[in-house]
Amino acid sequence: MLWGTLIEPTHEFAEFSVDDSTLGVRMEGLRAVLDCATYTRLNLPEGLGLWVNADEAADGPVNQEATALAQRATGQAAPVIRGNAVVFGRDDYGAPVTLTDDQRATVVLWWRVATIHGSDPARLRPRMALR
Repeated sequence: MLWGTLIEPTHEFAEFSVDDSTLGVRMEGLRAVLDCATYTRLNLPEGLGLWVNADEAADGPVNQEATALAQRATGQAAPVIRGNAVVFGRDDYGAPVTLTDDQRATVVLWWRVATIHGSDPARLRPRMALR
């Protein structure tokens, strides 16, 4: 299983898994969780990647939290992200890998700093279920 973090435009932020027994199964799992036919990756520091729903680029709902997280992580203006987004670790070739505990903590930190909802620890705990 491939473990990552799902960020939805509805402000949901949760851990999830995708079967990665084969490349085809992993790609179908990513398409399903992103609710799209095509996706792309934004490279983030710390060996992380943000996979986003490329189908939603023109007219999908804005994912404010994923956009803010990408801007916070890179320290640069990030493209407006529309639709679902997922954060995974990435290997040397850019393929998704399960988040390490340190990477998971980094994602939570970026998210808390970058979002208005994430700044309140009492609201963070029920929204982000860590394994």
